[in-house]
Amino acid sequence: MAAALLQEIPNGEKLILIGSDCPAITTELLQKGFKALQTDDLILGPAHDGGYYLIGVNSSNGIKTIQQLFNDIPWGTSDVLDKTLRQAENLQLHVHLLPTLHDIDTPDDLKHFNHHSHSE
Repeated sequence: MAAALLQEIPNGEKLILIGSDCPAITTELLQKGFKALQTDDLILGPAHDGGYYLIGVNSSNGIKTIQQLFNDIPWGTSDVLDKTLRQAENLQLHVHLLPTLHDIDTPDDLKHFNHHSHSE
């Protein structure tokens, strides 16, 4: 994720990277994210499992800050979001959280998605 974001940072963009495992992401949600990046440094879309399905950065923070944001994150654990938020606080970044959604990492997650997508 860091490499993907850092590749585009020099272009002076507001960037959002989404996971391919969160079918509930909508165009409206992405629009809200880009709007938040007009005033905030970082946006995160929390996932119910303690990770996040979306991360967005304002390139004005610079490459070094974005690199530091990803340091010492326990990927694949329920602490990813919390550790990322602590890193952001240490870097004095203004963070905007989007709604919490379910992503699909396990067979149980897929069962949850199938159950809720048919009941709506």
